[in-house]
Amino acid sequence: MYLHDDERLVGDVPSVRVRPGGHEVEIENFRPVDTPLAQRERLGRLVLAEVLCFLFENFPSVQAVQITLSSSIDSFQGGGIMLAKIRADVLQSAGCTSVTTVARPHAAYPGHFAVSGVWTYSTASVAALQSMLLAERAAYSESKATHPTPRDDGWMSALVRLLKRLTGRR
Repeated sequence: MYLHDDERLVGDVPSVRVRPGGHEVEIENFRPVDTPLAQRERLGRLVLAEVLCFLFENFPSVQAVQITLSSSIDSFQGGGIMLAKIRADVLQSAGCTSVTTVARPHAAYPGHFAVSGVWTYSTASVAALQSMLLAERAAYSESKATHPTPRDDGWMSALVRLLKRLTGRR
């Protein structure tokens, strides 16, 4: 899945799978592309919240979303353990349960961890997700105002249009 801010590619979600039966979706890693470092953390959180919200609002048959965050962020200051903790906190703030952190040894990326969680459709998870979505939209808007990029208009509507186009909805 490719994500655009109008014409500018801001990143992709390389792995989106629907399990047989259509009741569960698996997503892994958002990879920002050509995004200012100051916006990457906010953008990843916002994309996670927007994708989850889009799935639960437009696909009522989806009852659970398995999320795995494991991409390495070379420029992250603080190391792999700190990054894993931040990712676990993000998943929990989105309403995910069964959040786990597992070491994934990799020669090129010492201290590499995968963080996983399951977002299941419930009153509590929807409330947590909506709260996160509002907070991340506000924070990302502030980040964009502080660190403007060329053609920084319409990112949210472009994401919704893209998701609708990918799913064949109008």
